[in-house]
Amino acid sequence: MAWNELDESLCVSTSEVLETMFFASIIGDAEAGTEQSGDWISARVGFRGNPHGAFGVSVTAAAARTMTAGFLGLEDEELVPAQVGEVVCELANMICGSVLSRAPSETCFHLAHPHLVAREDAEHGRGGPGYQIARRCFDLGDGSINVFMEMNADYCVL
Repeated sequence: MAWNELDESLCVSTSEVLETMFFASIIGDAEAGTEQSGDWISARVGFRGNPHGAFGVSVTAAAARTMTAGFLGLEDEELVPAQVGEVVCELANMICGSVLSRAPSETCFHLAHPHLVAREDAEHGRGGPGYQIARRCFDLGDGSINVFMEMNADYCVL
């Protein structure tokens, strides 16, 4: 997979998952570093296979609540914080799986259980040398979503 294909896959996968499962749409790109301040809910999921690495997502709290309500079919006032966190973890799992399903690989992937993390841990790599990182930031209208994919560099062609 060429690195520009990974970037495009992040965009397409995020859009498809948001539209089909969360009844949300990407309005456009958001500039990295100029995202809305305030509370964010973040999750990370690691994966093994060829390639191996990690995926992270951060969503502004307002957008996360809207997506959770849409996903669970509830009204916003019916939600409890634990539900929002669980749905952001599931969002990470779905987008990661969608991106990996587009990777030309002959191996099976093993995804770890997604878990809530601090925003910095969701949006920054841990692999160090030998890993490449793709990152996209999107405007959802009522907030932002940042997605991050880190893969072993020997798999990705620059």
